[in-house]
Amino acid sequence: MTRSIGGTALQETTMEKVYREVFGGTIVSDCRNFRLEMRSPDGKIRYYSLKASDKNVARKEAVALVHNMVEQFQDERIIWRMAGDKNWSIGSATSHAAKPSMFKRFVDYFFLVED
Repeated sequence: MTRSIGGTALQETTMEKVYREVFGGTIVSDCRNFRLEMRSPDGKIRYYSLKASDKNVARKEAVALVHNMVEQFQDERIIWRMAGDKNWSIGSATSHAAKPSMFKRFVDYFFLVED
C-alpha cells in the first residue's frame, strides 16, 4: 500500500502495515510525543506516555502523575524526568517556575514601581 504526503507517493513500511492492521490507525496520528521516566522506591523503572501535545502541559501532567504516585507509595523518594531531559526531579516538587523576561528585569532594575 502506498500513502501520499505532499503529492509524493511513499511506500508503507512494515511497522505501519502491522499497526494499521492490528490497531486500526496510523502511526502519525496516534503517536504520543512526551514520555515520563520514573524510578520508584522499590527500584523499578517505569515509562509513561503523556497525552499532552505541548511540553508545558505535558510537564504539568507529569507533575500530577508523580504527585499521585508519591501519595500511593507514601514516600517522597520517587525520582523522575521527562524523556530527553538530563536533570532528574525528586518527588512532585519542581523548580520550573516562569522566568521573568529580559524587558521585565530591565524595567524592574531601572524603574522602581511602587504598589
